[in-house]
Amino acid sequence: MALKEKRENGYESETQEVKKEATEQNSVDVDAQSSARYSLDEKTVIKQGMTEQERYETLKDKKNEVFEDVKSLEYFSEIKDLEDIYARAKSKAEGVIIPLAKKLGILNKSMKTPEVEIDFVFTSNGGLKESLHKQLRYGGNYADFAKAIINLDKVLEYAILIEAHGDKYAETVKANPNLERVYVLFSAFKDGDSIIPIQLEIKKHSHEGGRLYMTVAMTKIKADVVESSVGYKNNLVHSLLSASKYSLSDIFKNVNELDKHFLKYIPDGFLTRGQQQAKQKAIQEDSERRNKYFYEKSSRKSLDVDSEGRELTKEHHDLVSYLRNFLHRLNIYKYEYMNI
Repeated sequence: MALKEKRENGYESETQEVKKEATEQNSVDVDAQSSARYSLDEKTVIKQGMTEQERYETLKDKKNEVFEDVKSLEYFSEIKDLEDIYARAKSKAEGVIIPLAKKLGILNKSMKTPEVEIDFVFTSNGGLKESLHKQLRYGGNYADFAKAIINLDKVLEYAILIEAHGDKYAETVKANPNLERVYVLFSAFKDGDSIIPIQLEIKKHSHEGGRLYMTVAMTKIKADVVESSVGYKNNLVHSLLSASKYSLSDIFKNVNELDKHFLKYIPDGFLTRGQQQAKQKAIQEDSERRNKYFYEKSSRKSLDVDSEGRELTKEHHDLVSYLRNFLHRLNIYKYEYMNI
């Protein structure tokens, strides 16, 4: 009897050990899959300094997972002043979206996205408010922006890195010596019979770590527009947007020209002639803005020293500014009133 009990106990102990090993192995497999999702394949990595053609070759065959927005309806039903996020008025939208972001718990929370190997946070001032301000430059509306932050976890999970650059305001009054790199990403989600394209920007700072600097919603793209652009006929195949993945190429060529500040990051190989023209306008606007800040820095520097390079005191600086302003007004008076 004792021998039988001993054998049974031994069997149970062995069984428990096998189960423990299986559980541990399963945990390792899950961790490995998670790690693999957040590790980058060198052949598909977008790097700073790449040419447009190099980025085109890297991105042209990529597909992005699309997900259905099933969360927004619930959150929208709880918003009292819902009409405020359908108007293009930032002040009204802030009153709805800032409390929504706090309720969602996405502010100052550590986040990740597979194709950018740094952790980052989405702050109220440097991320959310900046996004609300930049949203006015894009074709989407604040309602679609609200849907994006409600689904921010999945928006980030399926985001694709499309461009990386340094501080575009280097050597200007807006230069940030702590800014190491800016990552530009694309994501999208399904909203009924349309998709909402999303642009994200993550900034890597030398001292502060990563920040999700900007998230904006672009103009919706109708599913049937994408279908016709790839030649679907007579419903013989499913809609591209009903599938779990879609081609970046098919989406990029249907991005609205109003979203030119996104198009400036897309290689010409993806774009139509109209999109390329819109892209060049955005690039020109950025160039003019940078030149303005560059000359402001040069002007300030010239006011800080005299003709022999000696540093001016505050009193001298104020005097020089006053005299320059006086001479400027005098010239206006001479030309407008004395006709000299």
